[in-house]
Amino acid sequence: IPSVGQFQPSELAKPVLILFLAWFVARREANLNDKYTLRPTALVVGVLTLLVGFGDLGTAAVLLAPAVVIFYVAGIERKYFYLALGLAALLGIGFILQKPYRLFRVLAFVGITEKTVNEHPKLHWVAEQMASSRAARDAGHQATQGKIAVGSGGWTGVGLGLSDQKLGFLPEAHTDFIFGIVGEETGLVGCVLLLSGYMFIFWRGIRLYWTTQDAFGRYIALGCVAVITTQALFNMSVVLDMAPTKGIPLPLISFGGSALICTLSTLGLLMSVSDRAS
Repeated sequence: IPSVGQFQPSELAKPVLILFLAWFVARREANLNDKYTLRPTALVVGVLTLLVGFGDLGTAAVLLAPAVVIFYVAGIERKYFYLALGLAALLGIGFILQKPYRLFRVLAFVGITEKTVNEHPKLHWVAEQMASSRAARDAGHQATQGKIAVGSGGWTGVGLGLSDQKLGFLPEAHTDFIFGIVGEETGLVGCVLLLSGYMFIFWRGIRLYWTTQDAFGRYIALGCVAVITTQALFNMSVVLDMAPTKGIPLPLISFGGSALICTLSTLGLLMSVSDRAS
């Protein structure tokens, strides 16, 4: 039974971070590459990513999206940009090694199964970590069931409410893997329409970036579309086994009150920019 009484603070961090980055970069746009811009930003984004990443690596990765997009478009020097990406990659590796189930999800994605680990002496250190966590076993199960769900839908789906995979076969069918149920019940047609909806949000955000006069509004638009489209595409990629399994809700579709409220808040920011630009 889904829990209805839990608020996820990491979801609130998304619109708050967008506002901070847009405000700060707009103020420091002329001096984007000096230490008085880069250091405060690195401190805020770095500390926030660390705090969130210990418990939710997927949300931490989504939080980096607006920072990467805004600073890249604003004109950060490439050496600083690539340095930040390198540090983020090292941080991600550390978070993956922190918890056994994260490590084995990545290994399962590249085709290293539990049987492979047990047969190769060089991978015995992985077996020791896997033994310490029951969640690390059969890490590819969700991805397999997700592909079965999407594949079962065919062109037009089996019909709304008629999914078999949500009857206990596909874990987290109402949250992180809801796209699999969308694919099963509405087929390729429904999946394309849903993807088109996210692409429409992306187009509106990019259009606002080009038409809005003030820098603050432009960077808000960029940050909003970066968060929503990154989260949506990553969720879909996980369900289709194009990325390692990670718990990221599908914006506006997955069950969850705090995720829905914060996504609507992000869209509200985008609409505010649109009203001011018109």
